[in-house]
Amino acid sequence: MDSKDGSRNHLPETKASPGEEEPCGKVALGGRTIKMPAEQMETLINKGAGRVPISGSLASRLGLPRGATLNVKQQEGMIRLGPLVGIMTASSKSASLFGEQEGYFRQLLKSLAGLNGFGYIFMPSGIEWEGPSITGYYTGRSGGWQKARFPLPDAIYNRCLTGSGKSTAALSRLSALGVKSFNTRLGSKWHVYQLLKNSRPALTCLPETLLWDSPETLEQMLKNHHDVYVKSLDGHLGRGIYRISRAQAGYRVQRTGEVRGRQVGSVKRIVQMYGLDKRYGKLIVQKSIKPGRSGNHFDIRVLVQKDGQGCWRLTGMAVRMGRIGQITTNLHTGGRAESLEKALRLKGYNAARTFKVKQALENTALQIAKALEPTTDNLGELGLDFVLDAEGRPWFLEANPRAGRRSFAHMSLNTRRRAVRRPMEYACYLAGFKLA
Repeated sequence: MDSKDGSRNHLPETKASPGEEEPCGKVALGGRTIKMPAEQMETLINKGAGRVPISGSLASRLGLPRGATLNVKQQEGMIRLGPLVGIMTASSKSASLFGEQEGYFRQLLKSLAGLNGFGYIFMPSGIEWEGPSITGYYTGRSGGWQKARFPLPDAIYNRCLTGSGKSTAALSRLSALGVKSFNTRLGSKWHVYQLLKNSRPALTCLPETLLWDSPETLEQMLKNHHDVYVKSLDGHLGRGIYRISRAQAGYRVQRTGEVRGRQVGSVKRIVQMYGLDKRYGKLIVQKSIKPGRSGNHFDIRVLVQKDGQGCWRLTGMAVRMGRIGQITTNLHTGGRAESLEKALRLKGYNAARTFKVKQALENTALQIAKALEPTTDNLGELGLDFVLDAEGRPWFLEANPRAGRRSFAHMSLNTRRRAVRRPMEYACYLAGFKLA
């Protein structure tokens, strides 16, 4: 049955079919529950070792397309099938349906199917609160995107890369309906810094950072350090960043995208020229870490994710190599992805020193993830950015709960597959389908 907007309607009314006048049990999938005779329920339980292929008639009643194989378990007097996972994204301005995330979404759904779950992609505008249900997209047998109306999911993987009021409000309402989600916002860079200052293991890798509240903030930091970075509290993609350095005649100021920068005589003049006095309380001033050898500067994105048991694991590391003369390494500002081993080799690191750096990065990243975990509901993954000083010691820059994936291009194939699979494993865990 097709709905008015042309999507496939997988949500027929839950009326008992002939021969089901006296249902004896319930079967649940996500936010949908149907009645089923005891004999059919027993058959469902005994079909397979913890998983079952869903027949066409049952799929129709549950609100699924045909062909899914789902995990099955008994819980609180009913049978639960699943997990049903929703992947939430923002509307795309590109020609493709989901922009640069489309390929990643296909991989997620395929990985989830391998875990005997079913998933769909949706936007906050697709939620229909009367019912309720969600209009979303799944990959049909032909490989194309199919639009359909689904039950509420067991768990939601938040892939809205930038925070919005609509997505936050939607997740809040869905939470009230019992739907779990992961990868909500962590808060501003200053908020994260304040949280980590209270964590003894994480404190040792934090460069000195102050909230910009007056010109004196910048003056004090430049007295303590030769170079500092000024960043927006909620900035992303490397935009709107300033590097300010002490010079013979005042200071040198360089913005994102600039190669040479400008000489400025005083802090007061810097504030006036760049309008920074209008942004008090919206910027941080952070000590610059000197990397040592000359050449391309880089930072390291460390991806940590929770697995099917809800435990933090290191997934992989990648480098974002900045262009010579630029102050940022973001791929959107001209940086390029590279393997960590190659980047360190270019800096003169031998195998033993590279191994030591990787161990330090892993230990520090896992400590930071555990320190941030109590501050928000259901963190599932973090892209943590570090720089190395001249001695190879890692310093933490920022945390991204919804990290982009372009920088992972130089990870091994197995690592990239693991990076896709783990969010779906964690979704299974949140939904109550723990993996062996």
